[in-house]
Parts: sequence; structure tokens; C-alpha cells
Amino acid sequence: ALSSAASSTRITAPAICADGSGGALVAWGELDSLGAIAFRIHRVDGAGDPPTGWTASGSRVGTPLAPLGAFASVPDGAGGAILAWTEGNSTAASAFALRITATGAVAAGWPARGASVTSGTVDGPLGVVEDGAGGVLLTWRRTAVGARHDIHYQRLLGSGARAAGFPAAGRSITSSLIFRTDFLWPSVVRDPVGGFWVSYPLVGPDPESEPSESIVLRLLATGLPDPDQ
Repeated sequence: ALSSAASSTRITAPAICADGSGGALVAWGELDSLGAIAFRIHRVDGAGDPPTGWTASGSRVGTPLAPLGAFASVPDGAGGAILAWTEGNSTAASAFALRITATGAVAAGWPARGASVTSGTVDGPLGVVEDGAGGVLLTWRRTAVGARHDIHYQRLLGSGARAAGFPAAGRSITSSLIFRTDFLWPSVVRDPVGGFWVSYPLVGPDPESEPSESIVLRLLATGLPDPDQ
């Protein structure tokens, strides 16, 4: 069984991803006896045992500063994982990501605090997918004009830096100014032949007279919009 340190309390559900070698990485948020928040991450091989270099207690990494909200993990393609989470108010949260190496250490270039996903706020859970090059693409809903919402996304490289063409706030997929519409939480997957697919529900103010639709669109391998859509 995987566990936290005896003096720590688990404060999130676990997130799991494959390590690419028949094993898995499992992580969760925990609170120590002094009130400090961190992540506990374990790696197990195909037999369920810690691989060479790992111990039964796993590794404690990261220094998030606020209560943790939505939490996810995706593989980095090199035996490690990228953790992504929100902090603070669930409808106006901050979002961060942190790359952990195959040995359980914070990857070079990534702040222990986590790399900021957006200079804006996040309403609800993140959509997270690996980019196939050690980085990650993240999607989220943001509260915008008149309590309506926009769908935004961000791409972080394997170095922890933002990809070219991505501002600190992330890029907007939708506009809250579209008349009589709203957007729910997005999801994202990677296209193995290059690029990404993003989907999100669009709803009207009266679901009975204006049924919701599911929108799907493709992003290029760079993470930028496909001009053919």
C-alpha cells in the first residue's frame, strides 16, 4: 500500500499516470504537522514495487501555497509525471503545473512552487494532456463578462516555460460575447499524429428550449489553432 508520512494528512484524492515502462506514478496532496502543503509521489514498477532509487515512502515535492482544488497527473514521456492543480476559490482559482522526473525530483527549470498556468483565474477543473515532448497542454473555464464564461488554454514546454505564442493569461478559444450562450468545462486529448482535440459543451440560458451542443475543435501540434477550422 502507498501512504503518506506518519505525521502528514492526505488532503486530495490520488492522481495516477503510467510511467511508460509498465509501472505507474501516483501522487496526492498532503498537509504536514506544521501546516505545510506538498505533494507525495510514489512510483511503482510492473510488480507493484518501488523501482531502484525509490523508497516505500515515495518523494515529497512541491510547495503549493493555498488549499488544493482540482488535481491531475499526466506522463511526461520520460518516466516522470506532470502534476496540475488549482488553488483557492473553486470559481476563481489560480492554476499551476509541476514536472517531476523519473527519480522523483522536481525537473530542472520548474519552480518548486509550480509553474503558473494563467495570470487569470480558473473556474472548475482543468483539462490536462501531455504534449508528447515533455510538456503539457491545459484547458479551463474562466469567468468573464456578466458572469458568462470563456474557454482558455495554455501550453507549457518540458522546460517549464510557456510555448511560443502563448501569453501569461493563456489563449482564448471562445468569446463570452457570443449572444445567449455559455460554456461548461472543457476536456482535451492529444492526437497521436500531431495536434490536440478540445471539446466543451455550449448551453443556452434555457436548456429546455435551447438544448446544449458539444463543440469540438482541433489545435495544431504547436498548440495553436488549426486555421482550417
